[in-house]
Amino acid sequence: MLTAGCASSRVGKITFDQAIGEFGKPLKTEHVSGNETRVTWLAKEVAIVSTGVSDYGGSVQESITTANDKDWSFEVRWIVLGYFAESSYETHDIPVGGILKGRVCWYKVLTFREDGVLKKEEKTSGIEWNKEGWSDLSAVSNEVISDRWMKNIYANGDVTMSDRYTGLMWLYNANSCCATNWDAAVRYCDDLTYAGYTDWRLPDEDTIAEQYRRKGYFAGVQNGCYWSGMSGVDNTDRAWVGDMNGPARHLFYKTSSNYVWPVRGGR
Repeated sequence: MLTAGCASSRVGKITFDQAIGEFGKPLKTEHVSGNETRVTWLAKEVAIVSTGVSDYGGSVQESITTANDKDWSFEVRWIVLGYFAESSYETHDIPVGGILKGRVCWYKVLTFREDGVLKKEEKTSGIEWNKEGWSDLSAVSNEVISDRWMKNIYANGDVTMSDRYTGLMWLYNANSCCATNWDAAVRYCDDLTYAGYTDWRLPDEDTIAEQYRRKGYFAGVQNGCYWSGMSGVDNTDRAWVGDMNGPARHLFYKTSSNYVWPVRGGR
């Protein structure tokens, strides 16, 4: 990580190769207009943590935290008031009992001419948020879909949906696997690596049945039944399924063919 602080301008005095040698591997390198190259390094970061302590009708607790670095002339200040987390830049909901985590980042951005000599130097800053159990800093985009759902998009094109009420993370595409028997569905989840995670599983019978009410937030939902990971108590050759044609669950023989919708996480 770079040392915080801003040296005197070196525009026209250093080259791209010299900057790499001095600052190390950059976070991002991109080509801009006129065959120029813009390079970004992380200069400094401050971790931030706060908690949601009440619901809309409950008591209000205030938590104020300030991260300030005078060398980089940037200050972030946020206030947690019950169910809401507010800052000068963004507003986020926190589920009751949830945790708001993130970091304040300061960046050094250098733009080099076509001949490799420094043309412009800038300092920028930003806030990266992560809500434990329902969003992911490893995603390149976290989009709030509703008061309950967060859509996470990853650099490799994977997409997940996080349920901030339950802490569960689902595949956004509910048709990632063809209809199959229960044993094959279990193996599919066990072997699945998606969005960088390997702990995928079949949901329980109540959770998959309730997905009927939320299916409008997802893509590829099939008009049929989806396997749960739960076998029948007295009929272990059968397993529960959730029906996407209505908020119902059924016991089907494990040898029958139904759809697969992996899930992970949860509180």
